Amino acid sequence: MELLRSLQPSPRQRDGLHQRIRSHLLELLSAPAPDWAGLCGAVQRTREVAPDFDWWAVQNRMWERLQTNGPGTGAEARKCAALLGFRM
Repeated sequence: MELLRSLQPSPRQRDGLHQRIRSHLLELLSAPAPDWAGLCGAVQRTREVAPDFDWWAVQNRMWERLQTNGPGTGAEARKCAALLGFRM
């Protein structure tokens, strides 16, 4: 992690990294039964490595999942939602 934070990527490299992260997080959220622990870990690592990451698309997908599952949303899903800035 320190190595990734210490590198000074070009804007193009940073944008590429952000696209890969976004795709990965959306893929995790799109699974029929998401690996919530894996998603929470990925969110935490992203916050460390890419503090300027734009969470909008990931937050929207989480919002959709929360709306679909309603009160049946599990504790791990709520933990991930809180990491994404939702008040749970």
